[in-house]
Amino acid sequence: MNTQPKATNPILKLHPKQSEAKKVSVDDGYTAIPNALLDAILKFDFSNAQRKVVLAVLRKTLSWHKEMDWICNEQLAEMANLPDISKASRTKNELLRMKVLVQDGKKIGVNLVVSEWENEIVQNDKTVQNNKQNCTKRQKVLYETTTTKETITKEKINISPHTPQGGGVEKNVDEKILTQANELLAYYNDLAKSTCRSAEPFFKLLQKTTCREAYAVDDIKIVIRWALSVWKNRTGKPKPENICRVKRFDGYLADATAWAKYADFDTQTVIETYNDILGERLIPIEDDDDYAAQQILDLLPRLEHKTVSAFKAYFQAFANNANPYYFEPERKIGFSFLMKPETLMKTRRGEI
Repeated sequence: MNTQPKATNPILKLHPKQSEAKKVSVDDGYTAIPNALLDAILKFDFSNAQRKVVLAVLRKTLSWHKEMDWICNEQLAEMANLPDISKASRTKNELLRMKVLVQDGKKIGVNLVVSEWENEIVQNDKTVQNNKQNCTKRQKVLYETTTTKETITKEKINISPHTPQGGGVEKNVDEKILTQANELLAYYNDLAKSTCRSAEPFFKLLQKTTCREAYAVDDIKIVIRWALSVWKNRTGKPKPENICRVKRFDGYLADATAWAKYADFDTQTVIETYNDILGERLIPIEDDDDYAAQQILDLLPRLEHKTVSAFKAYFQAFANNANPYYFEPERKIGFSFLMKPETLMKTRRGEI
């Protein structure tokens, strides 16, 4: 009986066929970036995170033939491979201040008028190393924390205060105090976008009297930041003479010191989180609402964990457990209601 041997596959292939690596192709989609815009991005002194966020915004806008679109921080963090949502939010806000990005309501896009772009130094970023002589010169200084020393230009230091009539600052004034008063005036004008010219209110605080020691420059700066952020004035931002009231300054400093603990909290992401979770069921809120930012800082000390995630958990708990009564359109319930300590406590207890 004749039998044919079965065909067998070789155990080892000496020359296995390798698949070719796939090339990137415009057939899979492309983004039409104007050459002038690409050149501006290449030449501009971005940090690594800023450059990635700019490219992410271009990917989400120009790729879809739009100049602006609603891009949440989660998307930016994922596309730019940033460590967390807060980093994405901070970087986006930096680019908005630098006029590299523009915003219209909830939509953002790259500012196509590249001549308007402005550089900043972000004091917290690792890319800034002040101890190196080759550190890139930039146009602006961003003050971020109460403990960071600001760079004061010669132009700012040389601002001369008006000498008050009939006693006050005399000709033989201490030059150190005068320089500090001018520094504080420049600091106030920079934050308030103002052009006040008299340093006398700050000079008074820097002088020692028989009843008190002179106030420190850093303490006065904290009060300036606090007053400009918290005080609501129908005639505009508070002026130096209002901030530097000698008889009230101790109280101002106590309030400002307590406020400074949370002054740099990422309120922007909290507002965006509220809109993501509750914006369609309650009244939404604008991203740049200064009063909402202050409400967040007021409620923050009452949270067990002082984080954006804690606010997110609070909003989600309200969304999941609150009585349908609160979501009826005619009730007109919104962000302010959730910022009440009473609402927070009732949500914790399941009484909402």
